[in-house]
Amino acid sequence: MPAALKARCFQADVQVLQGHLRQAAERYHQAVQVAEEWGVQTSPVMCLVYAGLVEIHREWNELNVAADYARKCQSVQPDCDITII
Repeated sequence: MPAALKARCFQADVQVLQGHLRQAAERYHQAVQVAEEWGVQTSPVMCLVYAGLVEIHREWNELNVAADYARKCQSVQPDCDITII
């Protein structure tokens, strides 16, 4: 299952690089949904997913949402050094 999460994450990363933030956010959210369905919300890959969502919401100036995803990222991987500012 982590391979499916990684694939969605990498697809979203490419969409971010192409400037397609809405599509990337949808892809990241699909990864979250898959993780929930398979019960792997604490997979280290989820930190990458949440970090991607942090970047997108920060770009959209939705800092409270970005902060929520940063906390989720840190709950999955406590040594994650992600910042909102």
